[in-house]
Amino acid sequence: MSKARPFAQNTQAKVDKAIRDHLVVEMPYRGGMRICNPYYRAMTPEGEQYVLAWQIEGSTSSGDLPNWRSFHLSELGDVRLLNTTFNVVDQARDELFERVALTEPLCSIDEGSNRFLDREL
Repeated sequence: MSKARPFAQNTQAKVDKAIRDHLVVEMPYRGGMRICNPYYRAMTPEGEQYVLAWQIEGSTSSGDLPNWRSFHLSELGDVRLLNTTFNVVDQARDELFERVALTEPLCSIDEGSNRFLDREL
């Protein structure tokens, strides 16, 4: 039985759109506002969905910015798509795919071509 926490479907839709269209997002998470470039939405073996993003500004409790951060989808507040795009950096993308090699991808920038990968559960 999955212990995954529920999340709003519009949160998932906004995150996926941001990944697909390379949109910077502003999102409340654990009491602080985060500004991020989302690259990947995945699922852990326990069924928990999360977003892996390059956080560029905002609150953090785990080190310097910019840096990679993972966010539980169920803990995101109202995600706001900003009217700003980001460039996919090959080196950053390669580092990302090394970090998430053992997860189940649901939505990501495709490793080989920067094409959007989207998979339904």
